[in-house]
Amino acid sequence: AYTVYASSSSYEDSGIMAIYAATAPEKAHELSGVLCDEIVSMTSRISEAELTRAKNQMKSDLLMTRENPQ
Repeated sequence: AYTVYASSSSYEDSGIMAIYAATAPEKAHELSGVLCDEIVSMTSRISEAELTRAKNQMKSDLLMTRENPQ
């Protein structure tokens, strides 16, 4: 792959996570397999500290978006 990135957006009652990857057409099948393997492996190697940090970041992001300077 020559480009890979991930992003997320959190909302009050929902959210989205996106993964983008670009590669040569002949490598697409291999890339999709690698991405799937990585997504699955992420579910088993997240430490409690990482999970807590991520939850706190999401809460912070949500609170920041609720601040509306009207």
